[in-house]
Amino acid sequence: MYEEFVKYLKVYKPNSVLVREGSTKADFFCLLEGTVGIWKGDPNQPADLIKVGELSEKGTYFGEMSCLLEEPRSASIISVDTVKALKFPGEMLSTLMLKQPKLAYKVCTAMANRLKGTTDRHQDIALQRNEIRDDATQQLLHAKRTFQNLFMMISAVQAQIQFPPLKSVIEYMAQDRLLQGGKKIEIDDEFCATLPADIVDLVKKAFSKK
Repeated sequence: MYEEFVKYLKVYKPNSVLVREGSTKADFFCLLEGTVGIWKGDPNQPADLIKVGELSEKGTYFGEMSCLLEEPRSASIISVDTVKALKFPGEMLSTLMLKQPKLAYKVCTAMANRLKGTTDRHQDIALQRNEIRDDATQQLLHAKRTFQNLFMMISAVQAQIQFPPLKSVIEYMAQDRLLQGGKKIEIDDEFCATLPADIVDLVKKAFSKK
Protein backbone atom coordinates (compact mmCIF):
# COMPACT_ATOMS: atom_id res chain seq x y z
CA MET A 1 0.00 0.00 0.00
CA TYR A 2 1.30 3.42 -0.86
CA GLU A 3 2.34 5.27 2.27
CA GLU A 4 0.39 8.34 1.19
CA PHE A 5 -2.86 6.33 1.29
CA VAL A 6 -2.43 4.84 4.78
CA LYS A 7 -4.35 7.71 6.36
CA TYR A 8 -7.42 6.71 4.35
CA LEU A 9 -7.45 3.12 5.63
CA LYS A 10 -10.62 2.12 7.52
CA VAL A 11 -11.64 -1.16 9.15
CA TYR A 12 -15.34 -2.02 9.35
CA LYS A 13 -16.96 -4.67 11.53
CA PRO A 14 -19.58 -7.04 10.01
CA ASN A 15 -22.92 -5.34 9.26
CA SER A 16 -21.39 -1.85 9.20
CA VAL A 17 -23.05 0.62 6.81
CA LEU A 18 -20.38 2.12 4.56
CA VAL A 19 -22.83 3.83 2.20
CA ARG A 20 -26.47 4.66 2.95
CA GLU A 21 -29.09 4.81 0.20
CA GLY A 22 -30.31 8.37 -0.37
CA SER A 23 -27.29 9.94 1.33
CA THR A 24 -25.58 12.87 -0.37
CA LYS A 25 -22.31 12.33 1.49
CA ALA A 26 -19.55 12.20 -1.13
CA ASP A 27 -17.00 9.50 -0.31
CA PHE A 28 -15.72 6.66 -2.46
CA PHE A 29 -13.94 3.46 -1.47
CA CYS A 30 -11.34 0.95 -2.59
CA LEU A 31 -11.93 -2.52 -1.19
CA LEU A 32 -8.78 -4.12 0.22
CA GLU A 33 -10.14 -7.08 2.17
CA GLY A 34 -13.49 -8.66 2.94
CA THR A 35 -16.91 -8.62 1.30
CA VAL A 36 -19.61 -5.96 1.08
CA GLY A 37 -23.23 -6.39 0.06
CA ILE A 38 -25.24 -3.98 -2.11
CA TRP A 39 -28.73 -3.46 -0.75
CA LYS A 40 -31.84 -1.52 -1.75
CA GLY A 41 -33.83 -0.03 1.09
CA ASP A 42 -33.33 1.62 4.46
CA PRO A 43 -30.58 -0.05 6.58
CA ASN A 44 -32.61 0.96 9.65
CA GLN A 45 -35.32 -1.46 8.46
CA PRO A 46 -33.36 -4.70 7.89
CA ALA A 47 -36.50 -6.74 7.16
CA ASP A 48 -37.25 -4.55 4.13
CA LEU A 49 -33.74 -4.65 2.61
CA ILE A 50 -33.32 -6.35 -0.78
CA LYS A 51 -29.86 -7.59 -1.71
CA VAL A 52 -28.95 -6.77 -5.32
CA GLY A 53 -25.25 -7.59 -5.41
CA GLU A 54 -21.98 -8.27 -3.65
CA LEU A 55 -18.37 -7.08 -4.00
CA SER A 56 -15.35 -9.04 -2.79
CA GLU A 57 -12.56 -8.56 -5.34
CA LYS A 58 -9.53 -6.74 -3.92
CA GLY A 59 -9.01 -3.37 -5.56
CA THR A 60 -12.69 -2.88 -6.43
CA TYR A 61 -13.88 0.74 -6.26
CA PHE A 62 -17.40 1.62 -5.16
CA GLY A 63 -19.31 4.78 -4.29
CA GLU A 64 -17.63 6.65 -7.15
CA MET A 65 -20.72 7.20 -9.29
CA SER A 66 -22.41 9.52 -6.80
CA CYS A 67 -19.16 11.47 -6.43
CA LEU A 68 -18.78 12.07 -10.17
CA LEU A 69 -22.45 12.77 -10.90
CA GLU A 70 -23.22 14.52 -7.60
CA GLU A 71 -26.37 12.47 -7.04
CA PRO A 72 -27.77 10.79 -3.90
CA ARG A 73 -26.67 7.23 -3.25
CA SER A 74 -28.76 4.72 -5.21
CA ALA A 75 -28.12 1.81 -2.82
CA SER A 76 -26.65 0.96 0.56
CA ILE A 77 -23.29 -0.80 0.95
CA ILE A 78 -23.03 -2.98 4.08
CA SER A 79 -20.09 -5.10 5.20
CA VAL A 80 -20.71 -8.85 5.20
CA ASP A 81 -17.64 -9.65 7.28
CA THR A 82 -14.68 -7.63 8.57
CA VAL A 83 -13.78 -5.22 5.79
CA LYS A 84 -10.67 -3.18 5.16
CA ALA A 85 -11.04 -0.35 2.67
CA LEU A 86 -9.57 2.97 1.66
CA LYS A 87 -12.14 5.71 2.17
CA PHE A 88 -11.45 8.79 0.07
CA PRO A 89 -13.25 12.16 0.12
CA GLY A 90 -15.29 12.63 -3.05
CA GLU A 91 -13.41 15.69 -4.20
CA MET A 92 -10.30 13.55 -4.71
CA LEU A 93 -11.84 11.36 -7.40
CA SER A 94 -11.56 13.59 -10.46
CA THR A 95 -8.03 14.61 -9.47
CA LEU A 96 -6.93 10.98 -9.03
CA MET A 97 -8.49 10.00 -12.37
CA LEU A 98 -6.56 12.71 -14.19
CA LYS A 99 -3.29 11.79 -12.48
CA GLN A 100 -3.67 7.99 -12.65
CA PRO A 101 -4.93 6.72 -16.04
CA LYS A 102 -5.21 3.14 -14.77
CA LEU A 103 -7.57 4.29 -12.04
CA ALA A 104 -9.64 6.25 -14.57
CA TYR A 105 -9.87 3.16 -16.76
CA LYS A 106 -10.93 0.89 -13.87
CA VAL A 107 -13.51 3.30 -12.46
CA CYS A 108 -15.01 4.18 -15.84
CA THR A 109 -15.26 0.56 -16.96
CA ALA A 110 -17.05 -0.39 -13.74
CA MET A 111 -19.44 2.55 -14.00
CA ALA A 112 -20.28 1.84 -17.64
CA ASN A 113 -21.09 -1.79 -16.89
CA ARG A 114 -23.17 -0.92 -13.82
CA LEU A 115 -25.20 1.64 -15.76
CA LYS A 116 -25.77 -0.76 -18.62
CA GLY A 117 -26.89 -3.48 -16.21
CA THR A 118 -29.21 -1.07 -14.40
CA THR A 119 -30.78 0.07 -17.66
CA ASP A 120 -31.31 -3.48 -18.92
CA ARG A 121 -33.08 -4.39 -15.67
CA HIS A 122 -35.37 -1.36 -15.95
CA GLN A 123 -36.24 -2.27 -19.53
CA ASP A 124 -37.23 -5.77 -18.45
CA ILE A 125 -39.36 -4.36 -15.62
CA ALA A 126 -41.09 -1.92 -17.98
CA LEU A 127 -42.03 -4.75 -20.34
CA GLN A 128 -43.13 -7.29 -17.74
CA ARG A 129 -44.95 -5.24 -15.12
CA ASN A 130 -47.48 -2.74 -16.43
CA GLU A 131 -48.31 -1.42 -12.96
CA ILE A 132 -44.85 0.10 -12.57
CA ARG A 133 -44.25 0.92 -16.24
CA ASP A 134 -44.33 4.70 -15.76
CA ASP A 135 -41.85 4.68 -12.89
CA ALA A 136 -39.55 2.24 -14.68
CA THR A 137 -39.68 4.36 -17.83
CA GLN A 138 -38.61 7.44 -15.89
CA GLN A 139 -35.73 5.54 -14.32
CA LEU A 140 -34.75 4.21 -17.75
CA LEU A 141 -34.60 7.73 -19.18
CA HIS A 142 -32.54 8.85 -16.19
CA ALA A 143 -30.13 5.93 -16.68
CA LYS A 144 -29.76 6.80 -20.37
CA ARG A 145 -28.95 10.43 -19.55
CA THR A 146 -26.47 9.30 -16.90
CA PHE A 147 -24.81 6.92 -19.37
CA GLN A 148 -24.52 9.73 -21.91
CA ASN A 149 -23.09 12.14 -19.33
CA LEU A 150 -20.57 9.53 -18.22
CA PHE A 151 -19.54 9.01 -21.85
CA MET A 152 -18.88 12.75 -22.19
CA MET A 153 -16.77 12.87 -19.01
CA ILE A 154 -14.71 9.82 -19.98
CA SER A 155 -14.15 11.20 -23.48
CA ALA A 156 -13.05 14.54 -22.07
CA VAL A 157 -10.60 12.87 -19.67
CA GLN A 158 -9.23 10.67 -22.47
CA ALA A 159 -8.63 13.74 -24.65
CA GLN A 160 -6.45 15.05 -21.83
CA ILE A 161 -4.46 11.94 -20.83
CA GLN A 162 -4.50 9.80 -24.02
CA PHE A 163 -4.61 6.42 -22.23
CA PRO A 164 -5.20 3.55 -24.75
CA PRO A 165 -7.26 1.26 -22.46
CA LEU A 166 -9.57 4.18 -21.67
CA LYS A 167 -10.09 4.64 -25.41
CA SER A 168 -11.39 1.07 -25.55
CA VAL A 169 -13.96 1.94 -22.85
CA ILE A 170 -15.15 4.88 -24.97
CA GLU A 171 -15.45 2.68 -28.05
CA TYR A 172 -17.35 0.08 -26.03
CA MET A 173 -19.81 2.68 -24.75
CA ALA A 174 -20.21 4.31 -28.18
CA GLN A 175 -21.60 1.06 -29.59
CA ASP A 176 -24.34 0.79 -26.97
CA ARG A 177 -27.91 1.63 -27.84
CA LEU A 178 -28.09 3.91 -24.82
CA LEU A 179 -25.79 6.39 -26.53
CA GLN A 180 -27.16 8.58 -29.29
CA GLY A 181 -25.25 11.31 -31.06
CA GLY A 182 -21.68 10.25 -30.23
CA LYS A 183 -19.30 13.17 -30.58
CA LYS A 184 -22.23 15.31 -31.74
CA ILE A 185 -23.72 15.27 -28.26
CA GLU A 186 -24.43 18.77 -27.00
CA ILE A 187 -23.89 19.81 -23.39
CA ASP A 188 -26.00 22.28 -21.48
CA ASP A 189 -25.49 24.50 -18.46
CA GLU A 190 -27.50 22.16 -16.20
CA PHE A 191 -25.14 19.28 -16.91
CA CYS A 192 -22.04 21.45 -16.49
CA ALA A 193 -23.31 22.61 -13.11
CA THR A 194 -23.17 19.00 -11.83
CA LEU A 195 -19.54 18.41 -12.86
CA PRO A 196 -16.42 18.74 -10.72
CA ALA A 197 -14.74 22.06 -11.53
CA ASP A 198 -11.61 20.47 -13.00
CA ILE A 199 -13.69 18.44 -15.47
CA VAL A 200 -15.95 21.23 -16.79
CA ASP A 201 -13.35 22.84 -19.08
CA LEU A 202 -12.31 19.46 -20.48
CA VAL A 203 -15.92 18.57 -21.35
CA LYS A 204 -16.55 21.95 -22.95
CA LYS A 205 -13.50 21.50 -25.16
CA ALA A 206 -14.59 18.02 -26.26
CA PHE A 207 -18.26 18.70 -26.93
CA SER A 208 -20.34 21.52 -28.37
CA LYS A 209 -22.57 23.60 -26.12
CA LYS A 210 -26.26 24.32 -26.65
